Amino acid sequence: MLRVKIRYLLGIMALILGSGITVTGLAAPSPISQTEQVAQSKTYRLSELEGPYVTFMNRGKLERRYLFTNWRQPLNATQIADDQVWASIEAEMADAKLSQGDLLDILDEEYTASQGDSLIQFIFKYTSADNEEVAAFDPENFRQFMIYQTYVNIWMLSRTTRYQEKNLAFTDLTADYDANLRPLMKKMYLLAPGAE
Repeated sequence: MLRVKIRYLLGIMALILGSGITVTGLAAPSPISQTEQVAQSKTYRLSELEGPYVTFMNRGKLERRYLFTNWRQPLNATQIADDQVWASIEAEMADAKLSQGDLLDILDEEYTASQGDSLIQFIFKYTSADNEEVAAFDPENFRQFMIYQTYVNIWMLSRTTRYQEKNLAFTDLTADYDANLRPLMKKMYLLAPGAE
C-alpha cells in the first residue's frame, strides 16, 4: 500500500506544481476548495484512479504497457465498489496486495499541498502519517534516501540491461558496482532509522 500511495502522491504533487507533465496512472485531481488559506495551500481529492503503466516509444509512437492487464481505464469510487468491476481486477490486485478498500481509501483521502513545499516534503507528510518505517526517518534523511534510491534503481536497470545485451563485461559490471553503487548503498544504510 505504501508504494501505491507514494506513486499517487507523486502524481498529485506533479499536477499541483503545474509542471504540465502528464502523470502516469493518475486522473486530474479536483480542488475541494478554491479558498486560499494563510499558508496558500489547496486541498485536493482524486476523482478516479488508473492502473499503473509504462510508456514505450515504438517506431515514433507512444504505447502503454499496463502492469495489471485487466485494469486499463480510469475507475472512480463507484466503479471500484462495484463487485462486478472488482471481480475483473481482483486477482491481479491480490498479487499486488491491494484490496478494494485500499483503492477506495486513496480516493476518499484529501491531500493538501502548501505553496513552497517540495515534492519530497509532500510525500513525507502523507506517508509518515500512517507508516512507521517512514515516520522513523528524519525528513532530511528521507529526502536523501529517496534520491539515492532513485539512483540505485536507474543504475540497476541500465547496467543489467547493458550486461544482458552483452554490451558490458561482467568484470566491468562488478567494477562499476564497487566504485559507484556499493558506496551509495552504504550511505543509504546509514541514513535509515536505527542504523549505527
